[in-house]
Amino acid sequence: MVRSLGCSAVMLLAACGPSSIELGGGKGGRDTAADTGIDHDSGDTGSGDTGSTDTGDSGGDIGEPAACLAHGFVVGESAHLAYGASLDAYDATAGAYGGANIGEGSLAVNSHADCALTSGAAVRGELLVGGDPSAAFCEEWGATTSGGVHQLAAEAELADVSAPSAVPDSEGEFSLAWEETHALEGLHHYEDFVLGYGSTLTISAPAVLVVDELRVEGATVKLDPGATLDLFVREAAGFSWGTAFNTGGSPAAVRIVLLGEDPLTLVNGATLTGQLLAPRSDVEVGGTFQGGASAASFEAAWGAALHLDESLLCP
Repeated sequence: MVRSLGCSAVMLLAACGPSSIELGGGKGGRDTAADTGIDHDSGDTGSGDTGSTDTGDSGGDIGEPAACLAHGFVVGESAHLAYGASLDAYDATAGAYGGANIGEGSLAVNSHADCALTSGAAVRGELLVGGDPSAAFCEEWGATTSGGVHQLAAEAELADVSAPSAVPDSEGEFSLAWEETHALEGLHHYEDFVLGYGSTLTISAPAVLVVDELRVEGATVKLDPGATLDLFVREAAGFSWGTAFNTGGSPAAVRIVLLGEDPLTLVNGATLTGQLLAPRSDVEVGGTFQGGASAASFEAAWGAALHLDESLLCP
């Protein structure tokens, strides 16, 4: 489980207090009722339709992988950025992250959010909280936010998720080892899904994967032009040891959905580009994440880099 970093945590030397805090609505007045649902044959699990998602056979239309996000990162219970973690934004439709393609992102936390920023964390953009903004920012070791800390005008909506309606029988375990390669498309159901160090998985056409547990350990996952991936995980998910998951690709092409309450970790230099919908899960990031996310709790530390894709935001 992800453990929150409170103001009394080890190595935090100063008390919580406001720093360059702007009270009031700010951009928190934006519409927070955006469509983040996933429409499957079993019915619309969100507030809107993201496309026909006939998963009855592997050749069916799997629908649009992208959903409109009211905020780049939405957290229901608690969020903590610390120890050099940073958050900003870019526009994936304008090219790769970097240079002139760096802008301001946003992190919305429905809870009171004590010490959501601390210990050298840097937000290029704004922090939106459900409680007192002055309690959400802790100044230890130079935590900064360029857009200030604001109170949410309304509770930010977390994604409402469910599995596809027609999941086929399990094909057993799936694993790739050193220098092994494999191409996938269509609809598949696996138990443990393990991509080992030095392996490469290519998504060659639109694909829907339903897996029990996901471990990507130093592997490369890439998408061919026109391919999309909807990856539904029933238990825990882990990305580690330099994994490159859709690195350099479009976040709109990949959607990772955690169906239960098990955690997701992105650590040890791993890179993940996509949309993460985990409304009941704890998420821990110690690598690089590009796209947008919805989670029960969110912790980023030890140089974690969060790059919101502005093209995923609602107009």
